[in-house]
Amino acid sequence: MKRSSVSRPPSTNRRSGRSAPRESGSAKPSMVSGGSPAQQPDELELLGIGAAADQAGTSCRTLRYYEELDLIHPTYSGGGSRRYSGQDVARLRRIRELQELLGFDLGEIGDILRSEDRLAGLRDEFRAGVTRDRHLQILTEATTINNRLRDIVRAKQGRLTVMMKELEAKARTYRSRVKELSDPSGPHRSHRSAPAPKAPSGAASNRASSRERTVQVPGFGMDGVEGLDVLRDESQ
Repeated sequence: MKRSSVSRPPSTNRRSGRSAPRESGSAKPSMVSGGSPAQQPDELELLGIGAAADQAGTSCRTLRYYEELDLIHPTYSGGGSRRYSGQDVARLRRIRELQELLGFDLGEIGDILRSEDRLAGLRDEFRAGVTRDRHLQILTEATTINNRLRDIVRAKQGRLTVMMKELEAKARTYRSRVKELSDPSGPHRSHRSAPAPKAPSGAASNRASSRERTVQVPGFGMDGVEGLDVLRDESQ
C-alpha cells in the first residue's frame, strides 16, 4: 500500500537558510502595517559591551563602573546582556574627554552630563513647538544651567592657572640657572654645602658656656603648656 504524504510546516531551524542574530546585539526591527520595518535608529546598531568598550577606547570594567555611577544607561537584552547604542558610545567618548583631556573627576562629570541632558531636553521641547511664555521659561532655565556649567569650568580654569604660574616660575629659574652655568666668565655658585664650624675645645668651651644661661620665653610654660627654653648670651 502506498503511504499518503503528510504536509509539514516550513522548517524554521538552521537548514531554512536564515542567519542567526549576531552576538554584537543588533536588534531585529519590528514591523508595521504593510510589512515595512519600523524606523528605530537607536536600536538598529546596538553593540555588546565589548564592542562598545572598544569603540569608546576603554574597558568593559569601566563601562560597568560608569553604569554604577549613573553616568551611562545601556539597554538590556532578553537574556540580560548590556546593549549600547551609537548615542551611548558618543556619551562614553564624552566622559573620556571630560576626564582625560579636561581633568574633571567623575563627580564633576556627572554634574556636567546631567546639565547637558537637561539642556538637550529643553532644546527638543522648543523645537517641537511651544508657546511664547513657555519659550521664555525654557530660556530662563537654560541660562541658569549654563551659568552653573560656567562656574564648574571657571573653577577648573582657576586651578589650572595657579598650576601654570608655578610651572612658569620654575621655568624662569631653570633658564636663569642655565644661563649662569653657560657663561664661563660669570660667577658660579657652588652647590656644595658650607663646612660646619669647628666646635670650641677645652677652656674656650668652658668660657663660652659660662656666658650663657637658660631663659624662659614669655607666653610659654603657663597653664600646663610645656615651656620653650632657649640659650642667650649674658653679655648681650
